Amino acid sequence: MYVASDLFPEEFGDPVDKEPIDDLLKAEPFKPFRIITNNGKSYVVENPALVNQLKTQIFYAYPNSDHFALIAVRNISAIETVEQAA
Repeated sequence: MYVASDLFPEEFGDPVDKEPIDDLLKAEPFKPFRIITNNGKSYVVENPALVNQLKTQIFYAYPNSDHFALIAVRNISAIETVEQAA
């Protein structure tokens, strides 16, 4: 699990470290993970093709729909792996 302190620099305005998310998206084999924001909302990433990192936001497409969310990277409080059902 990554927490906000792993993702963000101490000083506001410094570039956001998106490497942990990038590593999870490029992992072989891919393992699903959950992005949790500081307001308690969570987004389960089951397919890396449905996520794209922008400069300060993450584009998240909801599976099997035309809906999407833009997640401000600075609002991410944690990232955790999701156990797959056996």
